[in-house]
Amino acid sequence: MHEIGHALGLSHSGVNTAIMYLWYQASPALFDIDDKMTIEYLYGQKTENYQPTTTSTTQTTESQKPISQHTSTTASSVPSNEPHNIDVTSTTSKPQITPTKLCEIQVPDFMFLATAPQFQNYRMYVGYNRFLWKIDLNDMRIPSQPELLDDYLPENLKDSRVSHVFQNSGSDLVTLINDSVYYAASFPNFRIHQNFNFPLPSGAKINAVYQTNSGQAYLLYNNDSYIAFDASQEFLQAKYQLFVISTRI
Repeated sequence: MHEIGHALGLSHSGVNTAIMYLWYQASPALFDIDDKMTIEYLYGQKTENYQPTTTSTTQTTESQKPISQHTSTTASSVPSNEPHNIDVTSTTSKPQITPTKLCEIQVPDFMFLATAPQFQNYRMYVGYNRFLWKIDLNDMRIPSQPELLDDYLPENLKDSRVSHVFQNSGSDLVTLINDSVYYAASFPNFRIHQNFNFPLPSGAKINAVYQTNSGQAYLLYNNDSYIAFDASQEFLQAKYQLFVISTRI
């Protein structure tokens, strides 16, 4: 059952009664409530008698018309769901960004787990289209509205591409900005205290950034190469080592 859970897309659980707990304690035949809630999070809750109608679609289309006219004629009015950094004085109008429902996101820009001493459990963060969803894994409640990603970024990084986020063994959040610059920020206050550029070739495609249990961190790119690095201040002053992954691995 544990491996079936992985096949369904479930990750390890911190609840010791769950089938997806890290270690096998017995051979349970039924999913625990924690497993069920995770499945509902991935695939949605069971719905009955769902009958989409053309009437609801027509009503939605009509309700958007006054909104479009209002934003185009009133330059000083900014919809509440637009990024805070939109320049309302600019003569060039920017497209309105509407938050997507979390369950409708197929491939997020990034997704990671993070914890802090004041948290009872890990929290899940999902980033997509400049929005950020924060999910408390204690009750698995999905927030009705996301937050703006730019609210967590300093001025010089707003509108930058954020990707490959994870929490390292030092409890810092590590991320790539614009696919080339390493940033480390304390958690949960998101204060950046370290950054440097990776020596990547032009046009490199980043596959992953991660840290192993030994503490060694890697940046995998172009499907066959990686940079091994250590975020300690001593190693940053040394020369980066570039390795090529063997095709036999």
